[in-house]
Amino acid sequence: MIIPSYFWILFPFSLFSLSIYSWTFEKPQVKKLHILHWLLSLSSGLFLYLLFAFGKWFIEISDIPLMNQLQALYELVKPSDLLHYIWLFIVVIPGEEWFWRGFIVERVSKKTTMYKAAFSVRFYTEEHIL
Repeated sequence: MIIPSYFWILFPFSLFSLSIYSWTFEKPQVKKLHILHWLLSLSSGLFLYLLFAFGKWFIEISDIPLMNQLQALYELVKPSDLLHYIWLFIVVIPGEEWFWRGFIVERVSKKTTMYKAAFSVRFYTEEHIL
């Protein structure tokens, strides 16, 4: 079992380390986003939110015994201190974007263009499961 205080030390530190690693081998690229990119980002975020809301609703109405475990997991890792929110918005969120989308996707796309999304999603999922 991970103690929450250790989680909020190790999680931002690991993403900060991955960010430094990715910056060493691949310079971050800042691109100007067009309105289509913004709409795609907002719609995919809304879709994901609705998918998770549907999943929660489905678990509740189908009486699958997962809600207690999901709530316990959330209680274990949720931000509870101002410093946690600062780390979340300054280190964790940008770190995931820089490493997974900026470094991993960039490296995989140099190898293959057809499966780059599938590879990056698989690696990103494995990282969160482990």
